[in-house]
Amino acid sequence: MTRAKSPTVIGGLASVRAVRRADSSGHAQKFKTRPSQTTLPKEDKAAIEQKKRNSIAARARKTAMPAKHEMLCYECAYPFVIHGVIRNVICPKCHLTLCADDIIINAEWENDIKTVSNVTIKKDGILKPCDIVARDITIAGNAKLASMQIGRLLTIEKNGQLDFKKISFKDLSIKSNAKISVKNKLTCNNIEIEGTIKSDITAKGIVIIKPGGLLQGNLKTSHLIVEDGGGLKANLKIGY
Repeated sequence: MTRAKSPTVIGGLASVRAVRRADSSGHAQKFKTRPSQTTLPKEDKAAIEQKKRNSIAARARKTAMPAKHEMLCYECAYPFVIHGVIRNVICPKCHLTLCADDIIINAEWENDIKTVSNVTIKKDGILKPCDIVARDITIAGNAKLASMQIGRLLTIEKNGQLDFKKISFKDLSIKSNAKISVKNKLTCNNIEIEGTIKSDITAKGIVIIKPGGLLQGNLKTSHLIVEDGGGLKANLKIGY
């Protein structure tokens, strides 16, 4: 039986010596090299910037602070701030557990409401004589008979009806296509106007007239901004 030959094993040191002997004898093959004709495509600058923005946004989502909510106790009128989801709200001063439900009215309503969240009166909502206390109130229906105490923002949408004599608020927003005429004087902090309002207004903060908005009457404020497309037909007194 023929005996199989054992494979030849060349160690690392032996291969190096063989290369040296071939080079010294002049028999080593000379290889010419040339640069590769294939190059990797360059990444688009816009794509690189988008990747950076996405990375920053992802980090921001992980480290974002919880939402901050300004509250006003409807029993003792104590202002305070909570962070995160609004639920199980307890007044730090009077220790009353406060209702934190968002309430939407889209039919006839006659019950009193107290909440530290928002109340929305839809276009089909009709308020009977009642008292409403809320942080923000949006009116797109008929709220003429209701008395309202608003801790922060009153928003009036198209077809919204109300009696300003029965309402207290801090900030006012008149949405597009809403038309408001107020005989009595209005005093508030900030106003943003996208619709039309005619009144005698004193604003302690900023008055912004957006495109399509119109302010008529008298205005006294410290700061007035009229954006392109905004209208102003009023007697002005800027500053105090």
